[in-house]
Parts: sequence; C-alpha cells; structure tokens
Amino acid sequence: MRRRGSTMMEVMVASAILIIGLVGVIELLLQGAMNNRRGVQPVTSSLFAQQVLAEYTMFGYSSLAEGTFDGGTVHDSSGRAYTEIITVDSDAGVGYPAFVVTARVESFRPGFPTPLVTTASTILSRSPDGG
Repeated sequence: MRRRGSTMMEVMVASAILIIGLVGVIELLLQGAMNNRRGVQPVTSSLFAQQVLAEYTMFGYSSLAEGTFDGGTVHDSSGRAYTEIITVDSDAGVGYPAFVVTARVESFRPGFPTPLVTTASTILSRSPDGG
C-alpha cells in the first residue's frame, strides 16, 4: 500500500524551518529600519551645513566679516533640533585675500550623551576669480 501526503513529523519539521527563516527575515528588516533611522540624522546635519555654506557663498566675499556667529536652531521634518554655528576666519592661508567659512551643526541623538557634530568648510575669495 502506497502512502500519500506527509506525516505529522514532516509537517512539524517543515513548519519549524519556515518559522526560523521568517524570524530571521523579520530580524533583518527591523535591523535595516533601525540603521536607516540612525543614518538620517548625520545626513540631515550635513545637508544643513551645506545649506549654510551655500547661503554664505551667495553673500559673497565683500559682505563677510570675521567672527563666530550663532546660526540659530533649525528643525527637520521629525522635529529634531539642529544648532548651527558659523565661523568666518580671514586667514585662509591661500596667499590672497580670502575667508574660510566653517559651518558646525550639532544635534543630540536619543540615547547618546554627546551631540552629533558635523562640520563643513569653504573658502571665499576676492581673487584670483574676482569674486
């Protein structure tokens, strides 16, 4: 007599293997979501710093003054606060009149005692390009 179908033991083993696989996939999805969430804040900080540099570049060399300035606080779409500090230094070290503009963006990450700090810099000059 031929047997058709699966035994209860075969079904249980197959189900266990399927459940282990699904738990692994769910764990990978959760870890990926957490990594994505962690990566948003540094990217947003960098974008805010680049935005500050773009604004100072639009002002041009002639409208800059040396010093450290409070850029204020900006918020991302989730409401997280980012503090901007702008430093303008007249000693660019390039051999002609120029300013180094540095944007420092700080934000606090949940569960970390120290802020996430992102900096970006650019040089604005009056010469050699005449700007």
